[in-house]
Amino acid sequence: MKNKFILLISFLIVFSISDTITAGTIEKIIRFEKSDLQFSKIQQYDIIRMRELELSHIKGEPQLPVKLIHLNIPDGEKVTAVEIISVNYEILKQNLLLLPCQAPQALSNEKRELKLQTPDSEIYQSNDPYPQQVVSLLNAGKIQGKQIAGIAIYPMQYLPAQKKVRFYSEIQFRVMLENREPISKHSTSQPDDGYLKLTENVDLVGKKFSIINGESYPYIIITSKTMKPNFQPLADWKTQKGLRAKIVDINWIVSQNFPGRDEAERVRSFILYAYQNWDTKWVLLGGDINIVPHRTAFAMDCQFSNRANENHIPCDLYFSDLDGDWDANGNDRFGEISDKVDLFPEVYVGRASLDSPEEVNSWVNKILVYEKNPPLDFQKNLLFICQILWNTPYTDTGIGKNKIEADNLPPGFFNISKLYESSGNLNKNYVIQKINEGQNIINHAGHAWWSSMSIGNGSLGVSDMNSLANGNRTGTIFSIGCWAGAIDYNCVAEAYIAAPGGGGVAFIGNSRYGWGSPGNPGYGYSDRFDDKFFHFLFEEKCNSIGKAMALAKAFYAPFSQQENVYRWCMYQLNLLGDPEMPMWTDIPKQLSVEHPPAINIGNGIVTVTVTQNNFPVENTRVCLNQGETIYKTGITNSEGHVNLFYTTDNASEDVQITVTAANYLPYEDSISVRTDEPFLACSEIFLNDDLGNADGVLNPGETAYLSFTLKNYGKATAETLLLSLKSDTSALEILTGSVAIEYINGLDSVAIDKTFQIKADSTCSNGDVFFPQLTINAFHGSRQESLPVSIGTPVIELYDLKVVAENGTQLIRAGDLAHIFVYLKNSGLAKAENVQASIFTNNEYLTLPQKTLYFGDLTTQNIGVDSFSVSVSESCPEPYFPAFTLEGACSIIDSFKTSGNLAIGQLGYFDDLESGAELWELTDKQNNTWHLSNIRYHSEDFSWYCGNESDTSYADDNTSILLSPFFNLGDDAELTFWLWYDVAIYSKSGYEGDGVHVEFYDGFVWQELDFIGTGGALAPVLMGNDWLEYKYNLNACPTTNNARLKFKFVSDPFWSKYPAAHEGIYIDDIKVSCYGISSVKETEPKTFPEDFKLAQNYPNPFNGTTVINYKIPGSINNSFVQIQIYNTMGQIIKSLVNEQKQPGNYHVLWDGTNDKNEPVSSGIYFYLMDVKNRFREVKKLILLE
Repeated sequence: MKNKFILLISFLIVFSISDTITAGTIEKIIRFEKSDLQFSKIQQYDIIRMRELELSHIKGEPQLPVKLIHLNIPDGEKVTAVEIISVNYEILKQNLLLLPCQAPQALSNEKRELKLQTPDSEIYQSNDPYPQQVVSLLNAGKIQGKQIAGIAIYPMQYLPAQKKVRFYSEIQFRVMLENREPISKHSTSQPDDGYLKLTENVDLVGKKFSIINGESYPYIIITSKTMKPNFQPLADWKTQKGLRAKIVDINWIVSQNFPGRDEAERVRSFILYAYQNWDTKWVLLGGDINIVPHRTAFAMDCQFSNRANENHIPCDLYFSDLDGDWDANGNDRFGEISDKVDLFPEVYVGRASLDSPEEVNSWVNKILVYEKNPPLDFQKNLLFICQILWNTPYTDTGIGKNKIEADNLPPGFFNISKLYESSGNLNKNYVIQKINEGQNIINHAGHAWWSSMSIGNGSLGVSDMNSLANGNRTGTIFSIGCWAGAIDYNCVAEAYIAAPGGGGVAFIGNSRYGWGSPGNPGYGYSDRFDDKFFHFLFEEKCNSIGKAMALAKAFYAPFSQQENVYRWCMYQLNLLGDPEMPMWTDIPKQLSVEHPPAINIGNGIVTVTVTQNNFPVENTRVCLNQGETIYKTGITNSEGHVNLFYTTDNASEDVQITVTAANYLPYEDSISVRTDEPFLACSEIFLNDDLGNADGVLNPGETAYLSFTLKNYGKATAETLLLSLKSDTSALEILTGSVAIEYINGLDSVAIDKTFQIKADSTCSNGDVFFPQLTINAFHGSRQESLPVSIGTPVIELYDLKVVAENGTQLIRAGDLAHIFVYLKNSGLAKAENVQASIFTNNEYLTLPQKTLYFGDLTTQNIGVDSFSVSVSESCPEPYFPAFTLEGACSIIDSFKTSGNLAIGQLGYFDDLESGAELWELTDKQNNTWHLSNIRYHSEDFSWYCGNESDTSYADDNTSILLSPFFNLGDDAELTFWLWYDVAIYSKSGYEGDGVHVEFYDGFVWQELDFIGTGGALAPVLMGNDWLEYKYNLNACPTTNNARLKFKFVSDPFWSKYPAAHEGIYIDDIKVSCYGISSVKETEPKTFPEDFKLAQNYPNPFNGTTVINYKIPGSINNSFVQIQIYNTMGQIIKSLVNEQKQPGNYHVLWDGTNDKNEPVSSGIYFYLMDVKNRFREVKKLILLE
């Protein structure tokens, strides 16, 4: 397939506005690196994983990586569709027999042997690719008043018959929007940074603002009147550090008649009120369920045992997700699919599941010590406790913990104690010893029950937790085990946080069954939430434990929209702890804080500068607190500065200043209040560029005036003022830098305009920000202040290309004259004037006009359009993809250059099944249950149905294959169809279960695109029963006139296992679309690497085969390259590369054998790359058994 090069910003949004509607699109480019592929084996099967990606899990179908992203959706808009724009792909060289996805297994299962899932022979012998759809829209919801959509992207397709894999390096798609309804009064509340870390297109969020005009209590504690005094020190600390806290008596909530059928619903109603009126973001439920009620939710019938309450899941998400109705159908069963819960948090919730004032005192003291003055020797201590969940298929959870380490933790930074059953060092005594030494984070991957956590052949019980003696070296446990966090029992999680002599500050665990994936350590369903928690904590820097956990769960909300194990995990995973508590991820450091020792009475500004070793510390929270007089908070900028405006008439009480930041010890001091001295500061700053182009933006090379208003915030007159401005960078020149002022009366202001002349260097770029220092000298003293100056230019980018052929469609044929519309966007900070562009082509089949395109003036974020006609030769072959180039220029910037491709020829396929099915093919017609039916359909009147027409149920032990007619496939192709299904949740061990395999034949091989059915929690739908649209990006497929689709239904032989019949699969409105514009690309990329590079092998550790990537720079020709494997004794084990190499990107595989192709023992090895007299580097790898 022809490579495509794309010039687009990562996210683009355009709106076409008419009198009645506003419609828009969001475009996204996802890129994948082949160096992130990780290969391993289990029995005869190959496993492919990618760093930080999920794994598909449709039972029995090939297991492949999948990326889940979340996008911001503008207020007032709704998502209508997802469209594929373009893809790049290649076929990997290896022959691979992919592991079929395994059915989920509850972690309370005994460590028995599970039969490895048998692959579907029809799929694994098929020439069809799997899956067919590479981008799917999963769901839409709201988090903290902002809309969000979940999308799944698949970087690979499997070609089973060839045992090959297609790897997509780039996928570009478009999310279609349309106007929905007026924005609700609460929908504009500003989300916090947690929402921004969850979503990818943060540019759509908008400016920060507040809608809170009255009381503001970001932190709420709900508890009993009896335990209110015991929680008061915690509330005081939250308020002191900038989160004003309020303790609310649960009896007051009941007495205020908040709506609800019971106390739990009234508590949720109160939290909704606090969220809407008090700007509440953090909620601590202060007590066990006998003090603060809990809610049980229903995710699915787990069909695991006969325990009466196993499906009644204690679920504190009920108090966090405030959108929608948790019992919309009024049947007193909360959280069902029909109740329309969107599963995204509005507030972050934790529970201090404690029973007595004494327990609360102990726990609050542990929190305060942990945050304010902990021992400084344990924060980098991590303990991984890992069992073997199942012997067959072998499932060593230690591999999952190694994955967490590799994906989320800085190499060698933490002191990780790995107690692994597979290593033989896991036992109860050693675990207790390590906890008592002091562990900041403990990660438990193993079986559990409410009364104990399994530790190899032993267990850690409630009494063991109560007896822990780690003192002030307290930490957090995250366990994937079953029922360990069952707050409706006296569970081990409660015992851990209540332990009087140590224990911990928090426990994250399951209130019911955890779920694993046999043979996939690290990729079980509970494992994924575990891994994502570490991702948000370490990679996204969400240091607050409740936020990190909430975002880990929110990440999987798109997969949890049906009755499945994802929804189960969403409900059961609860935090026993303070949701706002910042977790240490490093040894705490000391802050250096500069602030005035005293302030004047009246109005003023306190300038605070926070540094560490003379480097500014950004994003520190600074709080000034003077009782009821002053309460101001602010966040330091990139220079470590924050200005806090205050008003006080109280000279008898000092102002308390508290500064907090992630991984820094809190800073606490006081500022006295004085009344006599004047205080001068800038009250507003603006740019006057009348000397230049008068656009209000400082452009590169432009001269302007930096103007401001200087105010005396003190009561005394400021006299004999001399103002001077200096720049610490040559990029911003101060042309006139001083002015004298005779005096400024107390509380008066002076406008300083056309005095300080500045000039930006011509090398400045759009978005550069500088901070010249204003020095204010006066008779009473002097001070300095930083004045921000931003640089703006136009940034012209190709936003979109659209084609209209002679017949009014996007189909261009040989001999046609087509019209091409070109859309350009200015994403810079300055206006672009007189934007022009010309078009060129060297293709013999295209004739372009000698024409200049005019886009006019484009203000920032504006879009312009012009068009040209192209003539296609009658001799042009079909399908064909000729290229053209677009070059342009505008004011301020010199030029831009982009290219595109046209698609020539009839492409794609569509069938709504209303004209019969003669062209479709059924294999094994005697037993094939696919047929046209009018029982259900997406568009009238027919659909394909795989089931029995008489009783609307599907047959057991059935395989039915449905094949489409052959059709032409072009570039930028996308498969869509609508599907309704109802199948059993999961099968017995050793069987793949029930569902439909979606496969695609690209003219060469069959690829499996998806499996929809048993065990499902993967895109695009989860466990039925809705008509939902499935979309698969086929952009990586080569153009062909021999494409085909396959829908293969399978069911296991255990019909009697299920308590009720299931209806089966319906498919309708099947379409393969190919677009007229196939790609957009930047100016040609560099051909060769700039320097030598030896990459870390992947996977590492590994069993089976590992990949080593390396680069030879373009400046070196005919380099003699050696790459060799050494053992720890320095002996050469194997030579992998020993030859001349031209410049380029290379990789080599090592299969764990020596030069005689004999397997070597597991352990640590080294690989050396040597280019004589030019480059030499050694890296370590680990070979597992």
